[in-house]
Amino acid sequence: PAGYYDIIAIGTGGSGGRGYGADSRATGGGGPAWARDWGKFAAPTPVTITIGARALGVPDGNTNVNGNAGGTTSVTGITNPITLTGAQGGKAIGSVATLSGGAGGTASGGRIRANGGRGGNVTTTSTDIKTTGGGAVDLFLLGADRTRGGDISSTSTASQYSGGAGVGGRGGDATGVYSNPTTGGGAGGDAK
Repeated sequence: PAGYYDIIAIGTGGSGGRGYGADSRATGGGGPAWARDWGKFAAPTPVTITIGARALGVPDGNTNVNGNAGGTTSVTGITNPITLTGAQGGKAIGSVATLSGGAGGTASGGRIRANGGRGGNVTTTSTDIKTTGGGAVDLFLLGADRTRGGDISSTSTASQYSGGAGVGGRGGDATGVYSNPTTGGGAGGDAK
C-alpha cells in the first residue's frame, strides 16, 4: 500500500567442499551478502521479491567434491532495487596444493549493503589434511576481512583445521609450525 517501507534482504551462502585422501584440502563456502532499502510509496506499488535457492550440501563419499553456490536474491519495485548474488561454494582437491575458499556473495542496490565474507584459504604446501571454515554475513558492516573463514598457512605436516566466521568476527587462522594447529570460529569477535 501507499506509505513508508523498510526492507532488509539477506542472500544465500555457499556450501563447503569435501576433501578425501591423506593430503586432501577442502575449503569453506562464502557467506551471504545483504542490503537494506527504505523509502515511501505515493501510491500502491507492486514489489517483487525473489528468494535465491539455497546452496546444496555435498554428500558423503570417497571423492573430492567442490561445494555449491547459492542462488540470486532480488527485490524490485522499490526506490533502490536490490540484487544479491549467491556466495560461491568451497573447493576440494585430493593432493598437496594451495586452494581458495568460496567467494562471498555480492550486493548491489539498496541504501546500505555489504558483500559476504569468503571461505578460508589454504596457502600452505605442507602435507596432510587441511580444512577451512566458511564465511559469514557482514551484518555489522565490519568489512570483508572480519567475516571470512580462517586461513591455513602453517608449515606443519600434521592435519590442520580452521574455524568458520560469525556475524561479529572471522574464523581463526592456523599458522606457525605447531604440530597440529586447529582454530575455532568467531561470533562476537575474531578468533585468534
